[in-house]
Amino acid sequence: VIHIEASVKPRYVADGCTESPRIVIQTEQLNALGSWYLKTLRNCHASQNCIIWEFSDYNYEWEKRHGLSDSVVLFPILIQSRLTTGLEVDFTDTKPLNERSLDVVFFAYVLERRLKLRQDIIDKHPDWNIQFEDNSQIQAMVKAYRDAKVCLVAHAYQSKSGGEYHRLSELATFGCIPVMEEFSDSIARDDYALCGGVVFAPYESLTETVSTVLQDIDANERDYTKHAEWWRRGIQWDSILLQMFDDDDEVEILEAAVAS
Repeated sequence: VIHIEASVKPRYVADGCTESPRIVIQTEQLNALGSWYLKTLRNCHASQNCIIWEFSDYNYEWEKRHGLSDSVVLFPILIQSRLTTGLEVDFTDTKPLNERSLDVVFFAYVLERRLKLRQDIIDKHPDWNIQFEDNSQIQAMVKAYRDAKVCLVAHAYQSKSGGEYHRLSELATFGCIPVMEEFSDSIARDDYALCGGVVFAPYESLTETVSTVLQDIDANERDYTKHAEWWRRGIQWDSILLQMFDDDDEVEILEAAVAS
């Protein structure tokens, strides 16, 4: 499995591995950073034993423009629940939303666009208890998400990008209300709103949307229990590949790559 991250340039596969079954996952922000990833994606496209697992229909249009579409399977799921993998997390003592001490939590690379959002929140709502951190310490994230009313997600570069679904799977299991900046995908967005309880809003309206959600929480008008349980059930990997793909060759490559 070749994992692409928006924060680092990918390491290219060694020549000796080019015929091994493999998957390129988490393509993230191709519109902003695609030039970094193009060599890796083209190496995959040149192999009969490699598949690009694409979570974003917006990214898929970029891949079509670069002649890669024959190697792509469109599947709107990214890395799931890394905060709870290998940890003993007890969800039976989850705090009710109106008893939590943190109004807004946001963990991400704190770049200029996100700094502006943080300042907008501070200027308009100085009484809110907020936690904005460029911190990847898993225990710190778990502690904050468990005590947060709203978990906020805003894009690093621009709203014209794929949805950062991996962030949702990290935070939503802890029961906070996910407020997420709108993005350019159409695939799965309605499902994440309906089943996952995600509240989408334009970048310019995020502060106002958070305020509305907090008012609803204070008025006991938001019960997030069923949505948190939906996220906690996770993905049934033992059956989902066969359900999603009709092409036996695609399933064979995916299963071989996951097994290895």
